[in-house]
Amino acid sequence: MNEAIRGYATAVAGMAAHGGTSPVLSSELRQLVDFLAGADELQWALTDTSIPVAGRRAIVEELLTGKIGDLAVRLVSFTVGNDKAVETVGNLRWVVDFVEAVAAAGINGTDVSIGLPDELIGPPVGRQGTHERVSGYAAAVFAVVHGEGRLAEIEDELFRFARVVEGNGELRRALADWNTPSEYRARLVTDLLATKADRVTVALVAYALRAGNVGSLVALLDWLVERAAAERNGRVGEVRTAVELSGEQLERMEAALRRAVGHDVELRSYVDPSVIGGAQIVVGDLEIDGTVKRKLQAARMSLLGTVRHTR
Repeated sequence: MNEAIRGYATAVAGMAAHGGTSPVLSSELRQLVDFLAGADELQWALTDTSIPVAGRRAIVEELLTGKIGDLAVRLVSFTVGNDKAVETVGNLRWVVDFVEAVAAAGINGTDVSIGLPDELIGPPVGRQGTHERVSGYAAAVFAVVHGEGRLAEIEDELFRFARVVEGNGELRRALADWNTPSEYRARLVTDLLATKADRVTVALVAYALRAGNVGSLVALLDWLVERAAAERNGRVGEVRTAVELSGEQLERMEAALRRAVGHDVELRSYVDPSVIGGAQIVVGDLEIDGTVKRKLQAARMSLLGTVRHTR
């Protein structure tokens, strides 16, 4: 099993439990997998290695959005995009079984990181597997809290708690003590942060302590801070045009970017007199320059190359 998918599914199952929608989520996913078993063309589209990941995720989101809940769509889309295409159907079956098992365990969503039995957290893994699990868990919760405007606050809380752990040797040793079951160490964090941090921050740290071989907790927390910062920057982009864009044009651009990058993107529009037609879009490390100016520069370079070649 892909460990990032396990982490993501854990977070989604916890959100459903917290919101009282576990039966709905389980039913939606079970119906989807049952339908997929008899839909050969859809199975082919989701497992075809010639179709890029963004394309396969776009197929999922286009088919399912509005027909099942948002949590289910996010979970299926993540599953499709985070493993080999040929593993997609098997992974989706595993996800359904896992979500149903979490629902059957009767765990309150707030305490899902603590209350889950060890067999649902997953078998022991090394540091890489631990990071993959935590990465998947974080991706799920970051996607939700970003939309609610809480991601910057959670990033700051993770950073401050990392500094507390770094500066308190007794606490650091208690959280790293392998002789103490991970559930108890996670509960210690929950007790410490319960009234001092967002419940998502608490859940992230608690899950990190239970996910596997943490190694250095401070290093893992700092890595989570970096992930939160990258997520925040990667979900807010800017588009520069010569004229002001309408709301409809921005929505179309955001929809196209969602299909390209696999998650929601909020675009901020700027009028830039230096842009000659078209648009320049920057989202994190991704830059799409479709301006006329850029095309003219490319044509000029191509022409210069041709002239030099003919001399």
